[in-house]
Amino acid sequence: MANYNLSNYPGGFPSGITIRGVPILQTHPGRVWWVDNSTLGNLDHAKNGSNANKGTFDAPFATIQFAVTSARAGKGDIIFVKPGHAETITAAAGLVLSTAGVAIIGLGSGSTRPTVTLSTASTASVTVTANNVTVSNLLFLSTVAACATVFNIANAQVANDLTIDSCEFRDTSTTLNFVSVLVIGTTANISDGLTFNNNRVIGKMGTPTAATTAIVTASDAVRWTITNNYCSHQVLLAATAVLIAAGATNIANSLIQRNIVVRPNTDASNPLMISNSGTSWLGTMVAENFAGQLSGATGLLMNTGSKASFINNYAMITGAADKSALINPAAV
Repeated sequence: MANYNLSNYPGGFPSGITIRGVPILQTHPGRVWWVDNSTLGNLDHAKNGSNANKGTFDAPFATIQFAVTSARAGKGDIIFVKPGHAETITAAAGLVLSTAGVAIIGLGSGSTRPTVTLSTASTASVTVTANNVTVSNLLFLSTVAACATVFNIANAQVANDLTIDSCEFRDTSTTLNFVSVLVIGTTANISDGLTFNNNRVIGKMGTPTAATTAIVTASDAVRWTITNNYCSHQVLLAATAVLIAAGATNIANSLIQRNIVVRPNTDASNPLMISNSGTSWLGTMVAENFAGQLSGATGLLMNTGSKASFINNYAMITGAADKSALINPAAV
């Protein structure tokens, strides 16, 4: 019998695995649904995408929404969206993620990733109304000025353990932009367990009419994991954090690590990564983050007094371009 050099990873991949940006399916208990309205890579015998189809690989659905409502709650169903698929959202709650435990996985890389365009109205959005929803490897574009948010968790709507992973959010010009990626309402603990990992937020807006921040929350939460994100904005916007705007809320027992945020702010008294006035971020670790800015003296990542723990964060504190950052706050 021939010997084969096969890799074995008996502990599995708890955070998933991707090859060239494509998520690789592991054993799971649920059904698989397929979505595709493009001809990219279709087999000769495959049907065009239609919600009258069965949602199989060769007979995919035409829309993510139909797949979400076809999936079964809490059964581990996965929706694969094929490369080249494109959808447009034109109104508030234009896409509603209402099935608990469903995962929406985009296939492809770069410009072939499934693309969701928010258009027509600044209120166009994806609403999350169920627990344990995952969205991965999708490209989101704004073709409207000051689109308020991509994802919305409304007041009193519990959407615990939401995962947004390996997605990209782009302004399409200096006048067509996202204000936020995720907005969370005022009811406490509706976003517990949020995971926001490996995402790219690319802001090009020339004259922002509103504070542009990736995650905006108005309620206390626990168990957040915010890691390995890159958020870049081209234009100075004073007193505006790039990654999280938390106001007086508290995000406890959470991990905020290895994020890179960039905006040429010069305000030395306001933080670039997280804006907050809450004083009970107990059990939260803020570590190995990098803030690129042009503020002098302090170069804050986050407001003081939160009671979060800080290790090995870097911020530019010179107030000048082309200078390397320093550990800040400095080791004591």
